[in-house]
Amino acid sequence: MSTKEQLLSRIIDKISKVLPQEGSTNLIDGITCIKITSSESISCPTIYNPAVIYLINGQKECSIGDKTIAYSSGEVFVNTLNMPANFKIVDASEQNPHIALKVNIDTNLLAKVMTSNNYKVDPNYYKDQLPPMAFTKMESGYYDLSVLDRMLDLRLGNFTDVYPYLLQKRELYYHWLKNERLAPMIAHFVVRKTIVIVKAIDYINRNYTKSIAVDDLAKLCAMSSSNFFKHFKEVTAMSPLQYIRRKRLLEARRMLTSFKYKAVEVSNMVGYNSDQQFSRDYSKFFGVTPKQDSLNHIEQAL
Repeated sequence: MSTKEQLLSRIIDKISKVLPQEGSTNLIDGITCIKITSSESISCPTIYNPAVIYLINGQKECSIGDKTIAYSSGEVFVNTLNMPANFKIVDASEQNPHIALKVNIDTNLLAKVMTSNNYKVDPNYYKDQLPPMAFTKMESGYYDLSVLDRMLDLRLGNFTDVYPYLLQKRELYYHWLKNERLAPMIAHFVVRKTIVIVKAIDYINRNYTKSIAVDDLAKLCAMSSSNFFKHFKEVTAMSPLQYIRRKRLLEARRMLTSFKYKAVEVSNMVGYNSDQQFSRDYSKFFGVTPKQDSLNHIEQAL
């Protein structure tokens, strides 16, 4: 067994102690342990926030737009934008649970670590190293895992003082910046102005309940409509209209499952002008009508 495999094995044992049953818990704000022991594959549409997700054990698939990335034990999924996504956990069981550590990218902390280590961002240097899309998978680093392993030791030792965790979180970010594949992605996340499409995504996320024209998004990014469309799809693996539609549908589902709104109310609240079109899009995306989805969640809550 390699050194990295031994480290992964130790982390599996420690997370199983932190989470004896299926569930999730925070090690510190922004770092979450996840354990799933379902005997059936789990599929869930959601908004992926910027994060580095370490898959410690199991297999997982993440679909964003027309791209699907499968990754397994010892690999990480890196996402640098808020992205409508669908993840699928494969073959999780009591004997072989899905175990992961999700680390949200804290822009302020990352900027501080970059500054304290005199880390320079050269857009020209990184231009050819960045993947074309805002998300990808790669091998997890040994030193990253070692930091997370020590964080679990703190949790198992019942440390309640947040300071040791914060020190190790800074160290984790330091190792990110030493990773030749990961550093360009997260460095550009901090200097967001170098990624033009971020302006459009931020605008959509703030205004998805309103009418949004692709031409207006292109103007916001100072690009021609055709060039904007091409660049947006390269980065997100979906068209601008697909992104807007999925953002609206995911927000609609969140509202429906809060039990505060009826299906007929949600359609207009998330930016749809037609209840019929909303129902068609919802059914196509989630495989069930808005009304039935709401009823299903009510039944599950009882």
